[in-house]
Amino acid sequence: MIISERHGDNRYDFECILDRTRTLLEVDAQKRLAYYLKITPSELEDEVFHKMCETAVGTQFENKIELISGHAFPDIIADIYGVEVKSSKNNNWKSIGNSVLESTRVNNINYIYLMFGKMSTPVGFCFRLYQECVYDIAVTHYPRYLIDMNLAKGATIFDKMKISYDELRVMDRPISYVVNYFRTISRPGEEPWWMETGDPSENVVAPTISLWSKLPLEKQNLYKQEMIVRFPRLFGSSTNKFAGPAAYLVAKYGVINPSFRDLFTAGGKIDLKVGEVRFIGIPRIYIHLYSDFTEIVELVKNLPLIEAQYYWQLLHLPKQEDLYSLWKALVLDYSIRDDLTLSFLESLFAQYDEEN
Repeated sequence: MIISERHGDNRYDFECILDRTRTLLEVDAQKRLAYYLKITPSELEDEVFHKMCETAVGTQFENKIELISGHAFPDIIADIYGVEVKSSKNNNWKSIGNSVLESTRVNNINYIYLMFGKMSTPVGFCFRLYQECVYDIAVTHYPRYLIDMNLAKGATIFDKMKISYDELRVMDRPISYVVNYFRTISRPGEEPWWMETGDPSENVVAPTISLWSKLPLEKQNLYKQEMIVRFPRLFGSSTNKFAGPAAYLVAKYGVINPSFRDLFTAGGKIDLKVGEVRFIGIPRIYIHLYSDFTEIVELVKNLPLIEAQYYWQLLHLPKQEDLYSLWKALVLDYSIRDDLTLSFLESLFAQYDEEN
């Protein structure tokens, strides 16, 4: 383990304690191999704590090391320093880390280290600054960091997101930043399924997957409206235009539809009347726009700007007052296939604009 160069604070001294603790743990593991191979996470925390206390005798950290009970982050604290204890039963140095939100983080802790135990033969220990080991983010029941104690310098998730760990952790909404990053690297049709809307009451995904056919009709209508708002390309002719909406439905609501295409296309063509004009043979997908047009436009006007930029693939963040005109232009642009369809849409928009 490489010890940091001396700093104005006491990091060097604290890391020396961690290094001696690591040595004591490895010596103890050689003597009690069977115990360490079966050790529980809480038992390992106890071992790290007691050995840190032992190595701190005669230093400025003597009697200042505290084991935090419960689910606090980190497990052990000493002044402005903390130690999170992690382990792996596999023959590697990887583990699942803590929540990106860090809602249980102890106040006034400036530096957090990982003390990591590889609990397979040969048992080994190492320590490192927490942020230097985080290589990615995964989701259990909430987004959590992934740990690799052998991670190369410059390869952390923070390097990839171009933000420091300390900058991210003090944000009001760190998940929003993370979601935006994963959206920038996602392929067409992919969607982070742990999306954050900005309203905490909405950031709840059901623990089970639901079938579209089992949803109440009002939810089906709402979800179709939301997809029309976010994916005006539904009115285009691309063969993969349903990939994005299908991923959105799963990501936000945990709902799947094995026949997703049929939501918008089943039933062939229809006749629709706008004002005094009847349009014969309009593609079935437009009935959803026609039937709920007022509700859809209201959703458009209140769409979060960051979502509008992402889903509509805009280069810059739009203004709230421009959302309707931008969405209308996109719908018209994607729908230019024949004079009939274009005439129908122009009449529909004109009627709404005149009434509002």
